[in-house]
Amino acid sequence: MIRTYANTKAELNIAEERLHLLMDRKDELYTKYFPITSRLSETAVHSNKINDSMASYVAELTKINSVTGMSLDQEIEEARNKVGKLNYYLTRMKMNLEQTTGIENELFTWIIVKGYKPTRAVEFVAEKYKKEPGTIWKYHYPKIKKEILKCIVNV
Repeated sequence: MIRTYANTKAELNIAEERLHLLMDRKDELYTKYFPITSRLSETAVHSNKINDSMASYVAELTKINSVTGMSLDQEIEEARNKVGKLNYYLTRMKMNLEQTTGIENELFTWIIVKGYKPTRAVEFVAEKYKKEPGTIWKYHYPKIKKEILKCIVNV
């Protein structure tokens, strides 16, 4: 259960980062076609060419990427759907994880689900199971440390 939750959490973190990357690309395109500052040109150009920035912007958004086979808009929609689905399953896993028993399960729940620092979580679990905190640190925390690190996002 712990490993499944940790892997799903890590997958959610990756999906969220991918969504942020795609949104940044969309923002760059918007800035390219609708700059905040005006551009100065040395001479006035008069031509019959119609420059429609919105049409160019939409064309860029809907252009199919040969690598992914989708447009930027489609990729963003797919990433949003994936993030939503992963959030849903993580919420369900949290509810189930909170109902499990055992030192490792409760330690993981206190740290990841409830957001306590490891030291405080060890104190709670040690008190509940009438064990010394040193015992929890030595025998139980190392078993879940790798899974805890998967869930933590380093910014």
